Amino acid sequence: MIAADHSLLLEMARKYIWWLTPNEAVISPQRIIAQVMNIGDYADVQNMAMRLGDESLRDAIAHAQAGQFNPKSWHYWHYRLGLAELGQVPELPIRRLACQRAFVCQGGIWACLSTQRKPKSLDLFWRW
Repeated sequence: MIAADHSLLLEMARKYIWWLTPNEAVISPQRIIAQVMNIGDYADVQNMAMRLGDESLRDAIAHAQAGQFNPKSWHYWHYRLGLAELGQVPELPIRRLACQRAFVCQGGIWACLSTQRKPKSLDLFWRW
């Protein structure tokens, strides 16, 4: 990473990674980039895209963790970066627990999907 990238990441971390100091946040550049891609204002997103380049943005999408992107941003960036054709955007990453279950939210209802069996329906977990 060149010095300009480091200064940009520090600037973005101050604004978008409020739960860490900028120096702590810059240890994970992908997290900063993903956060700006997800909730950044137009000027910050354009500045970041121009200075870091599309390849850095593609890398942030490719290594995204569950919860880093909302559905709207996830779709936008897949189309904007040429990672998906219309209607072919992959599912958002989901959080998996050691027990091999995935938790998803559909219509405000949290459900637990077992990866050990093919579910006939969602096992209801809790209501938001």
